[in-house]
Amino acid sequence: MPTPTPNAAGEPVSHDVVAGLAREVETLRRAVRKAADLHARVDQLGATLAQALDDLAGAGRRRDPVRPVSWIAESTDPELATTALRELADWVGRVYLRYPIAARELPDCWLWHPDMVEELAWLHQAWQAAYGPETGTIAAAGDWHERSRPGVVTRIRAASRSCSLENHTADAHLAGRTTAPSAGSVEPIARWWTTARDQPPPPPSAADLDAATRRLKEGRR
Repeated sequence: MPTPTPNAAGEPVSHDVVAGLAREVETLRRAVRKAADLHARVDQLGATLAQALDDLAGAGRRRDPVRPVSWIAESTDPELATTALRELADWVGRVYLRYPIAARELPDCWLWHPDMVEELAWLHQAWQAAYGPETGTIAAAGDWHERSRPGVVTRIRAASRSCSLENHTADAHLAGRTTAPSAGSVEPIARWWTTARDQPPPPPSAADLDAATRRLKEGRR
């Protein structure tokens, strides 16, 4: 057993005192080690908190609004209008006409009716916003199906009642339509609307007239 260390008065120090000092030294060593890691731990905690706040803000942040583009008010360039109308006609055939009631109520002369083009252009933009990777939400998609699309169908139905090409047909023949009626007249309609909308519109093309005649013979619009 080691000899106890004498104190300042020359008296031996007890083993209990030495053991107590050893415990205090060990405690101090642990405190120093923790203090050395404190900076890194604070940085880590700060990064975690910042991420949590960002995630929380992102979950509740409203999407940036999607600005609608008006066909009636903003179509002034023939080439841009032709491109926009081609995209719209493609979407009408690819998506809109997949809904039988929408297909039944869309007249062949829809391109000649700026109000119908405006309705469908708006509906197309609403669909893009509802299903877009950056803007889409389940709620927006539900609203498109529940409110937007049925509303456009109803208004087009009302607007087309005075149209000479309006006919009502069975859904069975319409469900497979994948081309918008009168799509061959996209370019002349775009040029008329952007450059001479105060003049009479161009007549339908012969191909579009033939297609409309075939649809009537087949019991469709």
